[in-house]
Amino acid sequence: MSDLPEPEIDRLFAAWLDRRLDEAGAQRLLALLDDPSARRRWRELSDLDGWLAERHGMPTVRRRWPGRVLFVAGLAAAAVLAVVILRPTSPPSIAVVAAIEGDVQRLYGGQTTLTVGAELPAGAQVLLADGARAQLRVGGAIIDLLGGSRLTLPAIAAGDIALHAGRIHVQVDPAAAIKPGVVTAHALIKVTGTRFTVAVDAFGSDLLVDEGTVNLTAAGVTRAVPAGSRTRVIPGQTALLAPIGSGLRGTYFAGMDFATPLFTRDDPTVDLDWTDAGPGQGAPTTFYSVRWTGTVTALSGGEWTFIATADDGVRVWIEERLVIDRVRIGGAVTTSGTATLVAGRAHRIRIDYSQHIQWATLRLQWEGPGQARCVVPTAAFHPSEHP
Repeated sequence: MSDLPEPEIDRLFAAWLDRRLDEAGAQRLLALLDDPSARRRWRELSDLDGWLAERHGMPTVRRRWPGRVLFVAGLAAAAVLAVVILRPTSPPSIAVVAAIEGDVQRLYGGQTTLTVGAELPAGAQVLLADGARAQLRVGGAIIDLLGGSRLTLPAIAAGDIALHAGRIHVQVDPAAAIKPGVVTAHALIKVTGTRFTVAVDAFGSDLLVDEGTVNLTAAGVTRAVPAGSRTRVIPGQTALLAPIGSGLRGTYFAGMDFATPLFTRDDPTVDLDWTDAGPGQGAPTTFYSVRWTGTVTALSGGEWTFIATADDGVRVWIEERLVIDRVRIGGAVTTSGTATLVAGRAHRIRIDYSQHIQWATLRLQWEGPGQARCVVPTAAFHPSEHP
């Protein structure tokens, strides 16, 4: 029997399981969960509770230390004497699945495929397959999840959603008494506004605020991010704010020589797969061209690589310098080039695309300091008419 003091986070977790967590305990728990190591421990305890429930076919398995309730360690190397008891109550429901498209799993007490109307307990993890979508109602918030996302629900109603990977869009009822925040490996996002998007990848966390203001805490510094702003948090760098973009200005031409304009429209990204259908709006389905113009803004400075996959021809200029030059007729080919971008500065960009016949496709991606390879997002582009 160990004489080591029991970690405070373990005691609070046990109280939460037994529904003995009072208001003072809840406030203390929220304070502790600001610390990344405490959040990791909470997730470990949640995962262990689910594993034990599945392994032993009962709501939970725990052992008692003098005056306290803790989890069974469950490891063969731990030579402890366990007392198996039934948990009197299950964790309270903290979320409801409002909509689902594709494969969405609950990772808690065994992997379970979710359906509309399912109730999710506090601390449950949710995982979306690629291409899936889901909508959860959590307290006064509606959470839209996109494919590949994985998150952990709050341990208590007033807690924060932990986003481990992927992208979520959060819309909060301004009148709600409880407004959940979002915590990632890089930042803590507290809601004072009503609509924002958070995304996480291997290098950092992105925040886009559509409406209201959101308080962002990173590296111990808190700042307000207003509506219409975006920021990216990268370990070791100061979070930089920039306006949210809306895409690029696309001018569509008959023929492949950019000589006969047909119409102009703003496109959110350069990620098209028109196959044999063409761009629409009366444009031909073969022998046409498109010129996109505007600016592109990165939230970290340094050398960035732009990658274009095109069928047929594509050229890309950054600040009047040709960085991709692939003009030929044939199947889809990927070409790349580099440009030095200044963090937060809007750099002029021009993209010329020409299509011969069949399989019209074009995708423009980028990767750079603190940014994994991805399609250049709408938020990074601002349309303009420059040549």
